[in-house]
Amino acid sequence: MEISSENVPIRNVPITYLDRLGIFKHEMPYEIEDNDFAIIHNSDNNAIQTNCTCTPQNVTMIDMRGYHEEFSLYRNGFQVVDHQSALKGQDFDDDELVQDVYYKEAEACVTQVINRPMETYVLNHQVTTLPDLRSVNQAKLSQRRRRDPEFPAGPVRDSQPLRLAHCEDFAPGGAQVAVDSIVSENPHLNSIPNQVLNVWRVTSGPNNDWPLAICDYRSIDLKNDIEECDRIRLSGGVTRSVREHRWYFLAEQTTTELFVFANCDSRGYNVPFAPHAAFNFLPDTEKPPQ
Repeated sequence: MEISSENVPIRNVPITYLDRLGIFKHEMPYEIEDNDFAIIHNSDNNAIQTNCTCTPQNVTMIDMRGYHEEFSLYRNGFQVVDHQSALKGQDFDDDELVQDVYYKEAEACVTQVINRPMETYVLNHQVTTLPDLRSVNQAKLSQRRRRDPEFPAGPVRDSQPLRLAHCEDFAPGGAQVAVDSIVSENPHLNSIPNQVLNVWRVTSGPNNDWPLAICDYRSIDLKNDIEECDRIRLSGGVTRSVREHRWYFLAEQTTTELFVFANCDSRGYNVPFAPHAAFNFLPDTEKPPQ
Protein backbone atom coordinates (compact mmCIF):
# COMPACT_ATOMS: atom_id res chain seq x y z
CA MET A 1 0.00 0.00 0.00
CA GLU A 2 1.54 3.31 -1.07
CA ILE A 3 1.25 6.42 1.06
CA SER A 4 0.45 9.65 -0.75
CA SER A 5 3.21 12.24 -0.64
CA GLU A 6 0.68 14.61 0.93
CA ASN A 7 0.03 12.20 3.81
CA VAL A 8 3.24 12.71 5.74
CA PRO A 9 3.41 10.31 8.73
CA ILE A 10 3.08 12.05 12.10
CA ARG A 11 5.77 10.67 14.37
CA ASN A 12 5.99 10.51 18.16
CA VAL A 13 2.23 10.56 18.77
CA PRO A 14 1.47 9.31 22.31
CA ILE A 15 -1.00 6.41 22.57
CA THR A 16 -1.54 4.80 25.98
CA TYR A 17 -0.73 1.08 26.13
CA LEU A 18 -0.94 -1.57 28.82
CA ASP A 19 2.48 -2.13 30.39
CA ARG A 20 4.09 -5.53 29.87
CA LEU A 21 4.16 -6.79 33.45
CA GLY A 22 5.42 -10.19 34.55
CA ILE A 23 2.42 -10.55 36.87
CA PHE A 24 0.18 -11.16 33.84
CA LYS A 25 1.86 -14.51 33.27
CA HIS A 26 -0.14 -15.91 36.20
CA GLU A 27 -2.77 -13.23 36.93
CA MET A 28 -5.39 -11.75 34.62
CA PRO A 29 -5.45 -7.95 34.32
CA TYR A 30 -8.51 -6.51 36.03
CA GLU A 31 -10.21 -3.22 36.87
CA ILE A 32 -13.05 -2.52 39.31
CA GLU A 33 -15.29 0.26 38.05
CA ASP A 34 -17.89 2.51 39.68
CA ASN A 35 -21.37 3.21 38.33
CA ASP A 36 -19.91 5.69 35.83
CA PHE A 37 -17.52 3.02 34.53
CA ALA A 38 -14.48 4.83 35.91
CA ILE A 39 -11.79 2.86 37.70
CA ILE A 40 -12.14 3.16 41.48
CA HIS A 41 -8.76 4.31 42.78
CA ASN A 42 -9.81 4.78 46.41
CA SER A 43 -11.78 2.20 48.35
CA ASP A 44 -12.99 2.05 51.94
CA ASN A 45 -11.94 -1.58 52.20
CA ASN A 46 -8.42 -0.86 50.88
CA ALA A 47 -8.85 -3.50 48.19
CA ILE A 48 -6.60 -3.21 45.17
CA GLN A 49 -8.92 -1.89 42.46
CA THR A 50 -6.68 -2.68 39.49
CA ASN A 51 -3.46 -4.51 38.76
CA CYS A 52 -3.03 -2.66 35.45
CA THR A 53 -0.54 0.08 34.74
CA CYS A 54 -0.56 1.91 31.44
CA THR A 55 2.00 4.23 29.89
CA PRO A 56 1.89 6.54 26.86
CA GLN A 57 4.07 5.20 24.06
CA ASN A 58 5.07 7.09 20.93
CA VAL A 59 3.67 5.72 17.68
CA THR A 60 3.55 6.89 14.08
CA MET A 61 0.14 8.05 12.88
CA ILE A 62 -0.80 8.10 9.19
CA ASP A 63 -3.66 10.04 7.63
CA MET A 64 -5.54 7.72 5.27
CA ARG A 65 -7.23 10.61 3.48
CA GLY A 66 -7.10 9.98 -0.26
CA TYR A 67 -6.76 6.21 -0.09
CA HIS A 68 -9.11 5.16 2.73
CA GLU A 69 -11.10 3.08 0.22
CA GLU A 70 -8.23 0.56 0.27
CA PHE A 71 -8.96 -0.53 3.87
CA SER A 72 -11.51 -3.27 4.50
CA LEU A 73 -13.16 -4.88 7.49
CA TYR A 74 -12.02 -8.36 6.47
CA ARG A 75 -8.38 -7.42 5.88
CA ASN A 76 -7.64 -4.53 8.26
CA GLY A 77 -10.42 -4.87 10.84
CA PHE A 78 -12.02 -1.56 9.84
CA GLN A 79 -13.54 0.20 6.87
CA VAL A 80 -14.67 3.72 5.96
CA VAL A 81 -18.24 3.95 4.67
CA ASP A 82 -19.90 6.93 3.00
CA HIS A 83 -23.34 7.56 4.50
CA GLN A 84 -25.60 10.59 4.75
CA SER A 85 -27.76 10.37 7.87
CA ALA A 86 -31.22 11.85 8.11
CA LEU A 87 -30.19 13.08 11.58
CA LYS A 88 -28.17 16.25 12.12
CA GLY A 89 -26.04 17.37 15.06
CA GLN A 90 -28.20 17.63 18.15
CA ASP A 91 -30.67 15.10 16.75
CA PHE A 92 -28.32 12.45 18.14
CA ASP A 93 -29.20 13.62 21.68
CA ASP A 94 -32.76 12.36 21.18
CA ASP A 95 -32.77 8.66 22.14
CA GLU A 96 -36.15 7.97 20.55
CA LEU A 97 -35.10 9.62 17.30
CA VAL A 98 -31.84 7.66 17.28
CA GLN A 99 -33.68 4.40 17.86
CA ASP A 100 -36.41 5.12 15.30
CA VAL A 101 -34.18 6.50 12.54
CA TYR A 102 -30.49 5.93 13.12
CA TYR A 103 -30.68 2.28 14.16
CA LYS A 104 -31.99 1.43 10.69
CA GLU A 105 -29.24 3.53 9.12
CA ALA A 106 -26.55 1.80 11.19
CA GLU A 107 -27.88 -1.60 10.18
CA ALA A 108 -27.79 -0.51 6.53
CA CYS A 109 -24.14 0.52 6.91
CA VAL A 110 -23.24 -2.86 8.38
CA THR A 111 -25.14 -4.66 5.62
CA GLN A 112 -23.25 -2.61 3.04
CA VAL A 113 -19.91 -3.66 4.52
CA ILE A 114 -20.69 -7.34 5.16
CA ASN A 115 -22.38 -7.82 1.76
CA ARG A 116 -23.62 -11.36 2.42
CA PRO A 117 -26.71 -12.96 3.99
CA MET A 118 -26.88 -12.24 7.72
CA GLU A 119 -29.10 -11.07 10.55
CA THR A 120 -28.28 -7.74 12.22
CA TYR A 121 -29.23 -6.67 15.74
CA VAL A 122 -28.53 -3.28 17.27
CA LEU A 123 -27.31 -3.95 20.79
CA ASN A 124 -27.26 -0.38 22.09
CA HIS A 125 -26.09 3.15 21.49
CA GLN A 126 -24.51 5.70 23.79
CA VAL A 127 -25.05 9.43 23.82
CA THR A 128 -23.06 10.89 26.71
CA THR A 129 -22.40 8.68 29.73
CA LEU A 130 -22.48 4.92 29.93
CA PRO A 131 -25.99 3.84 30.97
CA ASP A 132 -26.80 1.00 33.33
CA LEU A 133 -28.03 -0.90 30.26
CA ARG A 134 -24.52 -2.22 29.84
CA SER A 135 -24.90 -4.13 33.11
CA VAL A 136 -28.12 -5.79 31.95
CA ASN A 137 -27.21 -7.59 28.77
CA GLN A 138 -26.58 -4.64 26.47
CA ALA A 139 -23.55 -3.57 24.46
CA LYS A 140 -22.57 -0.77 22.13
CA LEU A 141 -23.04 -0.43 18.41
CA SER A 142 -22.86 3.35 18.11
CA GLN A 143 -21.58 5.90 20.57
CA ARG A 144 -21.72 9.66 20.76
CA ARG A 145 -18.89 11.08 22.82
CA ARG A 146 -18.42 14.52 24.32
CA ARG A 147 -15.47 16.05 26.05
CA ASP A 148 -15.08 18.80 28.59
CA PRO A 149 -13.25 21.88 27.26
CA GLU A 150 -10.58 21.24 29.92
CA PHE A 151 -9.86 17.72 28.67
CA PRO A 152 -7.40 15.99 29.08
CA ALA A 153 -7.09 17.59 32.52
CA GLY A 154 -9.16 16.06 35.31
CA PRO A 155 -10.75 12.61 35.60
CA VAL A 156 -11.43 10.85 32.33
CA ARG A 157 -14.71 8.96 31.92
CA ASP A 158 -15.65 6.68 29.07
CA SER A 159 -17.62 9.61 27.61
CA GLN A 160 -14.32 11.38 27.04
CA PRO A 161 -11.99 10.52 24.15
CA LEU A 162 -10.31 7.35 25.38
CA ARG A 163 -6.53 7.43 24.83
CA LEU A 164 -5.97 3.77 25.73
CA ALA A 165 -5.43 1.33 22.86
CA HIS A 166 -8.33 -1.09 23.37
CA CYS A 167 -11.20 -3.13 21.97
CA GLU A 168 -14.49 -2.87 23.83
CA ASP A 169 -16.03 -6.14 24.96
CA PHE A 170 -13.28 -8.18 23.36
CA ALA A 171 -13.04 -10.78 26.12
CA PRO A 172 -16.07 -12.87 27.12
CA GLY A 173 -18.23 -10.47 29.09
CA GLY A 174 -20.51 -7.61 28.13
CA ALA A 175 -20.83 -8.36 24.43
CA GLN A 176 -21.04 -12.11 24.91
CA VAL A 177 -23.81 -11.73 27.47
CA ALA A 178 -25.74 -9.50 25.07
CA VAL A 179 -25.23 -11.92 22.20
CA ASP A 180 -26.28 -14.86 24.38
CA SER A 181 -29.47 -12.99 25.24
CA ILE A 182 -30.26 -12.48 21.55
CA VAL A 183 -29.50 -16.12 20.73
CA SER A 184 -31.73 -17.34 23.56
CA GLU A 185 -34.62 -15.45 21.97
CA ASN A 186 -33.69 -16.66 18.48
CA PRO A 187 -32.59 -20.33 18.80
CA HIS A 188 -31.89 -20.61 15.06
CA LEU A 189 -28.82 -18.40 15.65
CA ASN A 190 -27.27 -20.87 18.06
CA SER A 191 -24.94 -22.48 15.50
CA ILE A 192 -24.16 -19.31 13.52
CA PRO A 193 -20.96 -17.26 14.10
CA ASN A 194 -21.57 -13.82 15.58
CA GLN A 195 -19.56 -10.63 15.42
CA VAL A 196 -19.83 -7.35 17.34
CA LEU A 197 -19.14 -4.25 15.25
CA ASN A 198 -19.02 -0.54 16.01
CA VAL A 199 -20.47 2.10 13.71
CA TRP A 200 -18.59 5.29 14.62
CA ARG A 201 -19.28 8.76 13.22
CA VAL A 202 -18.76 12.41 14.02
CA THR A 203 -21.97 14.40 14.45
CA SER A 204 -20.33 17.70 13.48
CA GLY A 205 -17.40 18.28 11.21
CA PRO A 206 -15.01 18.39 9.53
CA ASN A 207 -13.40 17.10 12.71
CA ASN A 208 -9.77 17.21 13.87
CA ASP A 209 -10.62 17.31 17.59
CA TRP A 210 -9.12 14.19 19.22
CA PRO A 211 -9.93 12.05 16.17
CA LEU A 212 -10.31 8.29 16.28
CA ALA A 213 -7.19 6.32 15.38
CA ILE A 214 -7.38 2.65 14.43
CA CYS A 215 -4.63 0.04 14.45
CA ASP A 216 -4.31 -2.13 11.34
CA TYR A 217 -5.07 -5.74 12.30
CA ARG A 218 -2.28 -6.99 10.05
CA SER A 219 0.34 -5.28 12.23
CA ILE A 220 -0.76 -7.05 15.45
CA ASP A 221 1.02 -10.05 16.96
CA LEU A 222 -2.00 -11.98 18.28
CA LYS A 223 0.07 -13.99 20.74
CA ASN A 224 1.97 -11.14 22.36
CA ASP A 225 0.12 -7.86 21.77
CA ILE A 226 -3.41 -8.51 23.09
CA GLU A 227 -4.26 -8.94 26.77
CA GLU A 228 -7.79 -9.64 28.00
CA CYS A 229 -8.73 -7.36 30.88
CA ASP A 230 -11.43 -8.43 33.33
CA ARG A 231 -13.53 -5.47 34.42
CA ILE A 232 -16.00 -5.86 37.26
CA ARG A 233 -19.11 -5.06 35.15
CA LEU A 234 -17.53 -5.52 31.73
CA SER A 235 -14.68 -7.29 29.99
CA GLY A 236 -12.49 -5.78 27.32
CA GLY A 237 -9.21 -6.08 25.49
CA VAL A 238 -6.22 -3.80 25.89
CA THR A 239 -3.19 -3.62 23.68
CA ARG A 240 0.52 -3.80 24.45
CA SER A 241 2.88 -1.46 22.66
CA VAL A 242 4.85 -2.69 19.67
CA ARG A 243 6.87 -0.59 17.23
CA GLU A 244 5.39 -2.49 14.30
CA HIS A 245 1.83 -1.35 15.00
CA ARG A 246 0.44 0.71 12.13
CA TRP A 247 -2.01 3.41 13.19
CA TYR A 248 -4.34 5.28 10.82
CA PHE A 249 -6.83 8.13 11.14
CA LEU A 250 -8.97 10.28 8.84
CA ALA A 251 -8.12 13.97 9.01
CA GLU A 252 -11.00 16.39 8.61
CA GLN A 253 -13.49 13.55 9.07
CA THR A 254 -16.91 14.65 7.87
CA THR A 255 -20.37 13.68 9.06
CA THR A 256 -20.81 11.45 6.01
CA GLU A 257 -17.63 9.40 6.63
CA LEU A 258 -18.27 6.52 9.05
CA PHE A 259 -15.92 3.97 10.54
CA VAL A 260 -17.23 0.42 10.73
CA PHE A 261 -14.82 -1.65 12.78
CA ALA A 262 -14.79 -5.03 14.49
CA ASN A 263 -14.54 -5.49 18.25
CA CYS A 264 -15.00 -9.21 18.82
CA ASP A 265 -16.02 -12.38 17.04
CA SER A 266 -17.20 -15.75 18.31
CA ARG A 267 -14.62 -17.38 16.02
CA GLY A 268 -11.76 -15.83 17.96
CA TYR A 269 -8.77 -13.59 17.36
CA ASN A 270 -8.08 -14.91 13.88
CA VAL A 271 -10.97 -12.84 12.52
CA PRO A 272 -9.73 -9.24 11.97
CA PHE A 273 -10.57 -6.71 14.69
CA ALA A 274 -9.48 -3.14 15.31
CA PRO A 275 -7.82 -1.78 18.48
CA HIS A 276 -8.50 1.93 18.60
CA ALA A 277 -7.89 5.10 20.62
CA ALA A 278 -8.24 8.87 20.41
CA PHE A 279 -5.19 11.06 19.94
CA ASN A 280 -4.41 14.77 20.11
CA PHE A 281 -4.11 15.81 16.48
CA LEU A 282 -2.71 19.32 15.88
CA PRO A 283 -2.02 19.83 19.62
CA ASP A 284 -0.69 23.38 19.16
CA THR A 285 -3.89 24.73 17.62
CA GLU A 286 -7.15 25.84 19.21
CA LYS A 287 -9.92 23.36 18.47
CA PRO A 288 -13.49 23.62 19.74
CA PRO A 289 -14.74 20.49 21.55
CA GLN A 290 -16.71 18.23 19.20
